Amino acid sequence: MKRSAIQEHTRKIRKEAEALGPAKDLSCASWEELKSEKISTYYVRAIADGVRRSRFPTGEDKGPLTHALEYLLDHPYEVPDLKVAQLENFIKAMGFDQYAPMIIPGAEHPDEEAVGRWQKPLSDFHITYAGEDAKAAKAAARG
Repeated sequence: MKRSAIQEHTRKIRKEAEALGPAKDLSCASWEELKSEKISTYYVRAIADGVRRSRFPTGEDKGPLTHALEYLLDHPYEVPDLKVAQLENFIKAMGFDQYAPMIIPGAEHPDEEAVGRWQKPLSDFHITYAGEDAKAAKAAARG
C-alpha cells in the first residue's frame, strides 16, 4: 500500500521528533522548528495524529483550531492537504473564528480559567518528569 503525502510527512516528522526525546517543558518557550520542515509547511491534519478525539478540547476550551481539526478529520476529501500557512484563512472562511475567546480589558481572561482547570494535571506531569530526571541523574552519576 502506497503512503499518502500526509502519512509520509507525518512519519518523517515523528521520527525526527522522537529523536529529540520526550517533552519536559509544555510551554512554547522550548519550541523549535524541526530541521526538515518549516512549521508553515506542516499539514494541519497531522497535528491531530495520535490524539484520540475523546481527548480533544471541549466546552470553553474548544476553540477555532479544534473546530478546524474536527472538520478536516470528518471531511478528509474536501481539504486533503491544508497546511499551517493556510489555516488562518481556512478558519475565517469556515466561520470557526467565532469560537475564539473574547478578551475584554478588565474582564477575567479565559486562559486564567483554563489554567485553573489544568493546574493539577500539569503539576502532576512536571512532578513525574522531575522524578525521572532525578533517577536518570543518579544513574549517570553511578556510571
